[in-house]
Amino acid sequence: MARATRARGGCASSSRPASPRWPGSAPPATMPPLTTIGFDADDTLWENEVYYHAAKRRFAAQLSFACPEEHSLAALDEIEVRNVDIYGFGIKSFSLSMIEAAARLLPDRLEPELIDSVLAISKEMLLHPVELIDGVPAMLDRLAAAYSLVLLTKGDLFEQQLKIKRSGIADRFRAVRVLQAKTAEVYAQVLGDLGVPPAEFVMVGNSLRSDILPAVELGARAVFIPHAHTWSHEHVQAEHLPSRGWIEIASLTDLPSALQELEAE
Repeated sequence: MARATRARGGCASSSRPASPRWPGSAPPATMPPLTTIGFDADDTLWENEVYYHAAKRRFAAQLSFACPEEHSLAALDEIEVRNVDIYGFGIKSFSLSMIEAAARLLPDRLEPELIDSVLAISKEMLLHPVELIDGVPAMLDRLAAAYSLVLLTKGDLFEQQLKIKRSGIADRFRAVRVLQAKTAEVYAQVLGDLGVPPAEFVMVGNSLRSDILPAVELGARAVFIPHAHTWSHEHVQAEHLPSRGWIEIASLTDLPSALQELEAE
C-alpha cells in the first residue's frame, strides 16, 4: 500500500484478543460462506515501508552537513503527509516531498548535486527487487484451492504494476486492481465488477484505515495482519475501530485458521 509519518503513535494496540468482530451489535444470524479473499500488497505480501525508512535516513544524512538529522526527518514527515492529497501515494510522491523538504531546509544551498543525490534515492527505490514476505507463494497456492483470490493494492499505477510484475505471484489472482483509494465505495465498485457479494468477501491487509475499516463498513469481513513498519498514515485510534466484523492475527501463517473462525460465526 502506500504511505507519510511512520511514528508508531496512534496505532491500535496489538494486544487486542484475536476474536471475530462483526458490524452492528450482534453477529448476523446467517453469514454465507466466504468465496473470495482480497489481498493488500505493500507490507502484506511484500516488504515496502522498510525501504522508505532507509531512504529517509539517507536523505537526512545527505543534509546533515547543514541540518541535524532529526530536524530533516521531521520536516520530511510533515511535508510528505501533506503532499499525499496532492501527489498521491508512492515513490514519485515521496521524491517530490524530499526535494521540497531540502528546498525548505537549505533555501540558499540547494545545488544541482544535492538534487541529483536526492533523486538517486528514489531511483534506487524504484529499481529495488520485490522482497516477498516469508511463506507468501505457498500460502496463496494453498488458499487458491478453496477461494478465489484478488489483489487490491493502492498507489501509483506504474509503480504498483512494476512491483506486481516483479513479484512473480500475479498468476495466483483472479483479478488485480491498482486503486487510487480504498474506501467502502471503491470496494463496493470492485466487488460489483467481479460479481462478488460483500458478505462473501474478506479483505486481508496491514492497514486498519485502508484494508479493515472500509471492508467492515461495506458488510464484508476482514483480517488484520500488523506489520512492524506500517506507515502511521494508515493507523487508526482504537476508539474509532469497529467492535465487530474483523479479526487480528500475528502473521500470514495464521490466515487459514482465521478464515475458518470467521466462517464459523
